[in-house]
Amino acid sequence: MDIEPEKERRRSIAKEWYAQGLADTPGAGKLHYHLGLLSREVDNEELHALYHFVKSMTTLHMFSGSRESILPICSSTAQSQRSQADACAPEFFVLLHGMLFTNIQLDDFLPTLAHFLERIKIEGAEEREWIMMAVVNIGAMFEYGRPSGVLCKIGGIGARDTGAGGPAVKVAKKYQPTPAFHDKDGEEK
Repeated sequence: MDIEPEKERRRSIAKEWYAQGLADTPGAGKLHYHLGLLSREVDNEELHALYHFVKSMTTLHMFSGSRESILPICSSTAQSQRSQADACAPEFFVLLHGMLFTNIQLDDFLPTLAHFLERIKIEGAEEREWIMMAVVNIGAMFEYGRPSGVLCKIGGIGARDTGAGGPAVKVAKKYQPTPAFHDKDGEEK
């Protein structure tokens, strides 16, 4: 009896359940976190793991445990494997975001970006990969959900501490003027 197919079957079932949970509650960062954990250990699923970890750090109900759980994806061993000349476009993409997330090897960012752009021109990407890369890039603009991020500070975007023990979200109410009172003749009062 081979253990690997059983493990993959269980992983697949768990992914389906977490995906169903996300369909019901899309702002739940913890569900994205668990999908990231399930994808992190599978070969060629690093982009999926990065996507889910970044989503878990930037959703309405962020999950702080993702900051530590994303680090194995950004480890020096994993990053050096992705920096090989024969790496595919998604691997270069994960490498670039590993550099941004950890602030390590930023001197190599531009040459790596050039390799990524070259690969993406040659290989292209599936629609699903484009969407994941776009979401991760937006998460990077928000500094991966960092509360001290520039956009979070100046725009009031994201969670903030209320001092009441939990995060609160700044919500803007749309202004709607109150209708004027009209009498029987249609005159405004």
